[in-house]
Amino acid sequence: MIPKGFFPDDDTGQIRGSTEAVQGISFEALREHQMALAKIVAADLNIDGFMSFIGGGGGNNGRIFMRLKPRSERKLDANQVIQELRPKFAQVPGINVYLQNRRPFPWEAWCPRPSINSACRIPTRRSFSIGRPF
Repeated sequence: MIPKGFFPDDDTGQIRGSTEAVQGISFEALREHQMALAKIVAADLNIDGFMSFIGGGGGNNGRIFMRLKPRSERKLDANQVIQELRPKFAQVPGINVYLQNRRPFPWEAWCPRPSINSACRIPTRRSFSIGRPF
């Protein structure tokens, strides 16, 4: 089997979701829909924390960022958590949810958790080369 994505799936412990309601939905109705999704996320035992917000763009969308429990504390990997969440989210009428296993950026291999007190050397363009060098 050949992988379909450009970058391989890794369990980074993070899932991001984009939400989209019908065009012309009121802010209050969008808030109610997003809150229904947030309740599902809050009840999931694989999820350690999350952030949910709405608005921006066309005014009918939102985002949900989820931080999973450490891998040793959960039975499912990130893709399996996504598969479990999809049918639950589908039960909320009037809003679509598009989930994605957050993939690491190339520089995270060299600097996995940069902080304000740590320096991190960003790799040169040649380091990003895949296949043949630049």
